[in-house]
Amino acid sequence: MKPGSETIISSQQGLDNSPGSRMKTMIIGKYRIIGGAILGLCAIPIAAPALGHVDTSWDGLVQVESKKMDTVYLEPYADFSGYRKVMFDKPEITFKKNWRRNQNRSALSLGGRVNERQAQRILEGARDLLDEAFRKQFSEAGYQVVTAPGPDVMRITLEIFDLDVTAPENNSPGISYTYVQESGKATLALEVRDSETGDLLGRTVDKGRTGSRGGDFILANNVSTAADFNRLFSRWARICAAGLNELKTLSPIDEAGQHKKD
Repeated sequence: MKPGSETIISSQQGLDNSPGSRMKTMIIGKYRIIGGAILGLCAIPIAAPALGHVDTSWDGLVQVESKKMDTVYLEPYADFSGYRKVMFDKPEITFKKNWRRNQNRSALSLGGRVNERQAQRILEGARDLLDEAFRKQFSEAGYQVVTAPGPDVMRITLEIFDLDVTAPENNSPGISYTYVQESGKATLALEVRDSETGDLLGRTVDKGRTGSRGGDFILANNVSTAADFNRLFSRWARICAAGLNELKTLSPIDEAGQHKKD
């Protein structure tokens, strides 16, 4: 049993773990993320400065102060004012190292073990939630979401690493109830490029959590955990969309992320 959770087993009918219950009814967990893309190719991960370690530059970007994200890096003198549309690369998501092994060690029965198929469904579900949250929030912020590059299009890459599901639903015989204080944690990295030239404009990295409930334990299931992470992803998306809108107003920006004076 994992710390912070409590499981009760009863010998009644089994849980529904059919393929049709993939996330939007899925559980997600702790993430570590780093963004990266090459124009015209699929997204690729890139090495990020370690969180908590102060790096004032990253691939030519300069770190600027942010009150809402852990770290923000921008291209000095970048001009965001001409961008009115966004295109999103397919998000890349991977589990925390040894996540499945650690989950299976704590399983109370063989039926409670997470198999490869279940793990892949969790990754696919998390990817769908992240992609949909950002498309929705950027649309509401006034951006047109497109699928092709253009002179007024920003290309955004999202990646999540170290996905660590707190309490994945399983195939244990009987009904299994798991109570948790929070559904999980995550670290987001977002990268922005000009969609035509591939010029790197900025990156942000932020650790987040689904939110505790005052120390109380609540029943965890696929639906509730997916909802918790959807709220986290949506909060990130709102912050990022609002931040880019602010950069449009400030553009062209100086090396501190402020309006460049003539």
